[in-house]
Amino acid sequence: MFVSTVTLRFFFQLQGVALKIQTMSSVEAMSSAMKGAAGAMTRMNAQMRLPGMQRIARQFAMESERMEMNQEMMSDAVDDAMEGDEDELEEGELIDQVLGELNIGTMTQLGALDAPSAVPAATAVSDAVQPTPVGVGAEAGAAGGAAGGSGADGSGGAGGDSGGMSELERRLNNLRK
Repeated sequence: MFVSTVTLRFFFQLQGVALKIQTMSSVEAMSSAMKGAAGAMTRMNAQMRLPGMQRIARQFAMESERMEMNQEMMSDAVDDAMEGDEDELEEGELIDQVLGELNIGTMTQLGALDAPSAVPAATAVSDAVQPTPVGVGAEAGAAGGAAGGSGADGSGGAGGDSGGMSELERRLNNLRK
């Protein structure tokens, strides 16, 4: 088959025209879509009040910042409170350990000895090592004699500083009653 150059030239020109028509159709579709989007944006812009939206955005930002500050303060307060409890617990354990080694009760018992009406005896007693009473009054008559004699007030005496210890023991037993 023999095709002339004129026929080929005509064929290629027809294909070029078809391509240009298709391109123009695509441009027209895109143009109408853009026109619709522009109309929608115009209507939306008319409905929105920009100053009001900006005011709401500013208020939201301020409230968010306040909320973050409050949350941070609460978190710090809880952390401080929790740290304080641990410190007090550790301090109390250390004090109880030292006083236990010295065969003395807890600090609450020592405070109860100085101020007998401040702390009831039931709350003043703890799990720490308790001092052993040497003997007081009529209920400890036999115990006082067995512990090393009896003093003028009926409590046992066991050394040079027995007057101070017996006084403390007498006060402790009075609190327990």
